[in-house]
Amino acid sequence: MTSFSLYLTFILTVRIHTGERPYICNFCSQGFSQSVHLKRHILTHTGEKPHVCPEQGCTAAFARREDLKHHAYSHSGERPYPCTICNASFTQPKALRLHTITHTGAHPFHCDECDLGFKTAADFKQHTLRHSGTY
Repeated sequence: MTSFSLYLTFILTVRIHTGERPYICNFCSQGFSQSVHLKRHILTHTGEKPHVCPEQGCTAAFARREDLKHHAYSHSGERPYPCTICNASFTQPKALRLHTITHTGAHPFHCDECDLGFKTAADFKQHTLRHSGTY
């Protein structure tokens, strides 16, 4: 490592421990410890989506490069995040994490009205619609 990269690592470590966030969003005043995080955040305000799918006929565009990468799996059929318990696999790590809950028996989504628990956010949402009478 060069002395410059060591210095940058030191600065970022100090910001983590002090909570310093010198990069401020002009839209909402939220602070960030790194300029790259501010730049990514600003896209949520501007609606800019610079990462365009190169697949012919596809018009998908994304604010984050990572989202484009995950979208590309829909064209290739690749599902690089496999469940270690069953044969399911997913295009995004978040989907795998949510799926894993189904194997644990946990019910992390709780209804405040009747105290029932649900394994998935989708099941919980469907349940809450029953309370509101819109289902």
